[in-house]
Amino acid sequence: MRHNSRIEGAAPILTIILWWIDYILKLFLVNCVTPKCIENLISQIEETIEELEPHDYFNESLRRNSNALLHLFYCNYERIKENEFSKIDERIEICRRTIVDKHGEINYYVIAQQLPLFIINLYFNSKVFTNEKYNYIPLLNHKKSDIRIVTYYCLWNIRAEINNEKIIECLLLNIAETLGYVEEAVGLLFGIINDEDDFFKIALNYTPPNNWTEQFKSRISQVKENNLLSHCYLEMLNEEVKTLKHIENMLE
Repeated sequence: MRHNSRIEGAAPILTIILWWIDYILKLFLVNCVTPKCIENLISQIEETIEELEPHDYFNESLRRNSNALLHLFYCNYERIKENEFSKIDERIEICRRTIVDKHGEINYYVIAQQLPLFIINLYFNSKVFTNEKYNYIPLLNHKKSDIRIVTYYCLWNIRAEINNEKIIECLLLNIAETLGYVEEAVGLLFGIINDEDDFFKIALNYTPPNNWTEQFKSRISQVKENNLLSHCYLEMLNEEVKTLKHIENMLE
């Protein structure tokens, strides 16, 4: 784990507080779903893509606006389906295709960059946020840490929809064997499982492959003994707060 961001001895009661924070943040979004806010976000995405340079895989403006649109859409998709938000899916699909055209190829960097827009379109087309054909595993366990963290931040927005065995096992493997963003992997996994007892039960019953058992046990023990689970959750929640602040700016 990254020692420069570790907080030892975080109080277990913080876990309960986090659920309330998360709930309050979701209430904030109820008043944000306006045609103006949606239009501002999509326009920003379109403008950024228009100026996107080939191999600019980590354009912060595109990432922030795309995640904000996904977050806003996921929390309020019933309202966004109303007629006043018509043709959103067509514009988002054009944005996705343009991203690929700008880079001139499809690779995991490109897939990760357009992932939030893909998930929105997936819902418009099939009324689900994930399916068997697109399980996000290749992005989640990619050897490049910068691809993994972009994927973590994106999937955090729909964490309630990805509680399945394959994704859980993938994140457990990342905790066991990766060097970068281990705390975020723990935080995302905790957000998906949504229960502290279940988290440790699943983790303690997991045996990673390729001789990573000792490192995995050490990391999970460190999380449990130092009450770091809430801290790891906050690592991800902090990104969500930044997204909400960005959405608030789009209301102006």
